Parts: sequence; structure tokens; C-alpha cells
Amino acid sequence: MKILGDRPVTIVGVVEQARLYDVHEDGRPQIFVRAEDWGYRPLLYVIRTGRDPHALIPEVRSAVRKLDPRVAIGDVRMMDEIVGDALRQQRTSAALTTAFALGALLLAALGLFGVVSRMAAFPATSPREFQPTTLGAGPINSWSGSC
Repeated sequence: MKILGDRPVTIVGVVEQARLYDVHEDGRPQIFVRAEDWGYRPLLYVIRTGRDPHALIPEVRSAVRKLDPRVAIGDVRMMDEIVGDALRQQRTSAALTTAFALGALLLAALGLFGVVSRMAAFPATSPREFQPTTLGAGPINSWSGSC
């Protein structure tokens, strides 16, 4: 297949959706070509394994060293770490929203408790007897007809 100009390339893999830029959006279809066909060596390798990935690191380093001793392997990260870093801002926002929601729920519960305890401490027999008062003020005489 010809992809890069008129040079033929060998496709070594096809992926339906590769989320390379954003973990929240569906990715675009991707193809993988040989590094020799692409023209430069890739800087990133992804290795899927059924074993413990941390135990595989020395074996990968020695295999790369056997192929080319000048190639250095710098940043080795697990996919869980990469996805966790990409989702860190959303997790922080969710935690803050939850904390503020719990604070609002606590304030609402305290306010409701205050109203219910006030009504329990001073029960009103009729609606006319329950009159709100402020600190230091007497009851409001709303039936006198004078303003």
C-alpha cells in the first residue's frame, strides 16, 4: 500500500479506535507501519502482556540493548498511570463537588433541625400564637388594624 508519497509501506497493524489525544472522545482509526517504512524511529512503544508489567521491564531493556546498544529506554510507565494522569483533573473536580454537596447537605440538615427543635420547644396551639420574634422584640400584634 502507498501512503507516504509514492513509497510502498507494509502495514503491521490496524486499530479501530485509538485514543491518542483525549480519553473522553472516541479515537480515529489508526494504522501501524514498520519503522523502516515510516522514515524515522518511533519514540514510543506500547507492549501488551499477560504477566506483571514491572517484571517485564528488565527483559524489554535487554532485548532493546541486543538490537541496538545505542538506544536508551527512558520513561517506562504503565497504562494505568497514563490514564490516571489524564483523568486527574476530572477526579479532583468530582471530589471538590462532592465535598461542597456534602457541606450543603449538612447546612440544610442543621437548618431543618433548628426549625423543628424551635417548634418542639415552643408548640403553638393555633397559627395566630406562632409569631416570629427577633432578639429583644416583643410579639407582633397583627390583628389590631393599626400600622
